[in-house]
Amino acid sequence: IKFIKKKAAVDIKGINYGQHILESIMVRADSTLSVVVHSAWKNGARFDQWGEHFNFNIWEKAFKDNGMDWKDYYYRDFEKMEELPWDMVETGLSKVTLRKSYEKAMELAGLNSGK
Repeated sequence: IKFIKKKAAVDIKGINYGQHILESIMVRADSTLSVVVHSAWKNGARFDQWGEHFNFNIWEKAFKDNGMDWKDYYYRDFEKMEELPWDMVETGLSKVTLRKSYEKAMELAGLNSGK
């Protein structure tokens, strides 16, 4: 990375591992995690996108306090036609059409679309 920073006109910034985990969970979250968000807030989570304010221990405690394990959300795989939290968003395309498009893209890329 140091080599790239010296040779290219780019600004590369790292992210805190705990922030990455939390972002990955929240981007795929549904309403069941609202209790975790509320617990983390009650325990002091504020301005968590600012690295100096982020404390992953608060979030781990919030999951535990609500009988959840963050790993279950972070490593979760979705089934092909599973109902997803964002399925209520009207895109104008059916889920079947979106799935076929995804599978075609994965095939063209030489990757197995898996689930």
